[in-house]
Amino acid sequence: MDADWLPEPEVVPFVKAHAFSGRLITWFGWGEYALWHFEPDLRISMDGRRETIYSNETLNNHLRFYFDQPGGRAYARSLVADFVWL
Repeated sequence: MDADWLPEPEVVPFVKAHAFSGRLITWFGWGEYALWHFEPDLRISMDGRRETIYSNETLNNHLRFYFDQPGGRAYARSLVADFVWL
């Protein structure tokens, strides 16, 4: 795997050591990585299956949040996330 696009490797041991639980907003490219390491303790907002299991509305809402477009922050608040990892 190309380390240039992977999330910081220090996050997984940190999250596990501090027993994070709740909801996590993450970049969809890291979602499956997060699922692998954190489920069921953390619920992941989006993963790489974005075009197959998520609605267009959900995908567009995430994109608005990721790129700080109008409505993006309100969407993030509506997810009642405990953590954001971008």
